Amino acid sequence: MLDDLYLETILEEYAHPKNKKRLEQFDVTVSESNSSCGDQIEVFLKFDPADVIEDVSWQGVGCAISMATASVLSEYLKGKTRAEVALLTKEDLEAMLGLHQIAVGREKCLLLALTAFRKAVEHP
Repeated sequence: MLDDLYLETILEEYAHPKNKKRLEQFDVTVSESNSSCGDQIEVFLKFDPADVIEDVSWQGVGCAISMATASVLSEYLKGKTRAEVALLTKEDLEAMLGLHQIAVGREKCLLLALTAFRKAVEHP
C-alpha cells in the first residue's frame, strides 16, 4: 500500500540516486537481476583493512522501488561490517524507506539491491 510519504521518498531517491556510479577501485562486485520485471543492478564494495565497508556504489536500471532502495541502502552500508549486512531484513529496508508494508508483487523489487549486497559480502 502506497502512502504519500512512501511515494515522496521513493520518487526523490529514484530521481536523485546516491552512489550510482562504478567505483574505480573495488574489492567485490556482484550483479543481480529480477527476471519478473527486468530490473538489474551491479554493486561494488571496497573494504578497509579491518574488513569494514569503506566505499560502496551501484549501477542499474529498473523501477523506482528497486533503484530507490539501492540508493538508500548504499548510503546505509558505509562503515558496516559484512556481518551487519548479512543481518539486514526486508523490514529494515521498509523502515529505511519509511514504508509500512509493500505489496507482495513488489517485494522482489525491494529486495534486489539487498540480495546483491549480501552476495557481495559473502565473497572473501
